[in-house]
Amino acid sequence: MADKFTTVTGIQQVINNLMLKQSKFLRAIAEAVEKVSVDVANNAKAGHGADAHAQGRYRNQTGNLTRSITQELSKVDYESVEATVFAPTDYALAVEMRYPFLWPALVGNEENLKRRITESLA
Repeated sequence: MADKFTTVTGIQQVINNLMLKQSKFLRAIAEAVEKVSVDVANNAKAGHGADAHAQGRYRNQTGNLTRSITQELSKVDYESVEATVFAPTDYALAVEMRYPFLWPALVGNEENLKRRITESLA
């Protein structure tokens, strides 16, 4: 009888250890995704000075759009980790269509995301 209790305790300990490890991985991935979302937001905010149109970027007039660009860790669970980078101004979409600032920032950080997630799991 003692063997059955030892086996159950051993199995439960393995399950507990796996759940703890999974939780640590999830936290590490969430932290990596959040850091990259900050990088994406900062990249989207950059380079909007006097010669911005020549570089295919929008030119700041009031700075409201640039200041509005923000990010948040929007979902963390065992199925996915998601962050959102957005500009909640009425005209952000129109500017994005003419002078993309969010999309290039996202695409430009793809390798950064891969690197940070890989490092977080090491």
